[in-house]
Amino acid sequence: MVNVGYGRQKLALDTRNCRRIIYDSLVLAGRIFERLLPFLKECDIATLSNRCLITGLGSVKRGEVLTATRLNERLRFLKYEGGEYFKPHCDGMYMTPDHKEKSYFTMHLYLNGDGEQSTDELLHEQNRMDMDNTTIINKDPSAKLLGGATSFLLCSMATQNNGVKIFPKTGSVLIFQHNGLMHAGDDIFRGVKYTMRTDIMYRQEKHT
Repeated sequence: MVNVGYGRQKLALDTRNCRRIIYDSLVLAGRIFERLLPFLKECDIATLSNRCLITGLGSVKRGEVLTATRLNERLRFLKYEGGEYFKPHCDGMYMTPDHKEKSYFTMHLYLNGDGEQSTDELLHEQNRMDMDNTTIINKDPSAKLLGGATSFLLCSMATQNNGVKIFPKTGSVLIFQHNGLMHAGDDIFRGVKYTMRTDIMYRQEKHT
């Protein structure tokens, strides 16, 4: 299932194919949010005002001031092995049923990985697949993770070999806005990737 915004999802295996567990927990989401809040303030995204690239023009025209209140309690634990993927996409906004809160940022908590990886080794594995014309990606699921970066792309880019890559590292957090950030999950060449994904929720506090 893929989030298409406003709380709606659809089955789209042409976009994403991985395994996941959905766990709803206000308590766990609250504890993680408490740890994140100082960093949200440091990065100037705990409060949003006049930030059209994040919220869209409508919010700016209405003079809205939006405050981060919590994480979406729907925690999605994802598992990627070789051959599984999440193709280039932009994340959709989630709105609570009472329409009082909206999400503007995605949060990924990486549950395994060692951070930066050898670009030479990644290129070697990609070339091996191309030369062998094989779909067998993951040579050793029990080995150290190779691949699985979150790649941010320009919409005009045809491949994931360009742009900015964020490699999984145990305990690290990646936060990025929903609006206009095309991204994808890179192939897994070795090992297994585990991550937890949810959204940062905002509430309108006042008009400027």
